[in-house]
Amino acid sequence: MNPSAENHFSDTNADWCTTERDARRSLESARGSRDQSLLDNALAQLGEAWLARANAALEHAVEHGVQCTEVPKDDEFVPEPGIHLITAPQVGADARRLLTAGLEHGVPVLALAREPMTKLGERPVAILGRGVVVRTRIEPENDADHPSLEWWKMAFSALVEAAQRADDPTASPERRLEIMLDRLDGLPGLSAELIEDARELAAIKSE
Repeated sequence: MNPSAENHFSDTNADWCTTERDARRSLESARGSRDQSLLDNALAQLGEAWLARANAALEHAVEHGVQCTEVPKDDEFVPEPGIHLITAPQVGADARRLLTAGLEHGVPVLALAREPMTKLGERPVAILGRGVVVRTRIEPENDADHPSLEWWKMAFSALVEAAQRADDPTASPERRLEIMLDRLDGLPGLSAELIEDARELAAIKSE
């Protein structure tokens, strides 16, 4: 972790960071009031901020690669910008801590956690949303010590798909929306599909 990362990136990425913080506050307010219009606006704003966050993180990763990261126990740490893969024994909760630290310090990061290989030779990957874990299994990376950016993107996409599959169409739209937002909270960045799913559920809720 780089102590100087905050000073360098808080200025250059202030727009996405400020927008994301504002969107998160608006989303919480809209969830409390059950206001469909506010929900839709907050989700749209959040999607824009996440795209900007992702672009900044990916730009760094193109040059520096995926970082196999151990998240410090110190809550005051400043993460390096870019794309992170949290490795065992750390878990999805540690990936969430890194994402939270990135937002707090204005550092563009994306992160997910990988778990030990299964007996069938699959690689479990996971994130922690708002009190809910999203987990799936994918093909393992070719080089465990130096995973490619393409593999990381594939892992992230698989987690987004897992979050979508977990939706229960038999539940009420209100309940589906709440759970979708909880899952979405752990997948900032390349998750436009989940943003749109949540916006659709918010629209159903108002009917």
